[in-house]
Amino acid sequence: MPHLRICLERDDGAPIDSAADFARFALPRLAHACGGVHVPLEWGGYISMDAFATKHGRFEPLWQFLAFGSAAEVAAWAALLELAGHCVPGYLIHAEMGNWPAGGA
Repeated sequence: MPHLRICLERDDGAPIDSAADFARFALPRLAHACGGVHVPLEWGGYISMDAFATKHGRFEPLWQFLAFGSAAEVAAWAALLELAGHCVPGYLIHAEMGNWPAGGA
């Protein structure tokens, strides 16, 4: 199933360490960044990411959201997020498109 994984890397001075608080903080900002286009974002908790693929090179988890849709929808959402840039204050966005087999990850 086509999906978009949105990982958020903590920038210097980012204040939120609680998963529940972060989900409430980031979700409306990500939704707004997509310019009113409905993106079915699901909270994904945190994920480990290669430190060399992050800006700060830290060995720490990144918060993540997932969105599932058609390949065209996923590509459009990724483009909207790229245009939005730094839409969640204190966090850098890493977005990757993928395709999981039917039935989950």
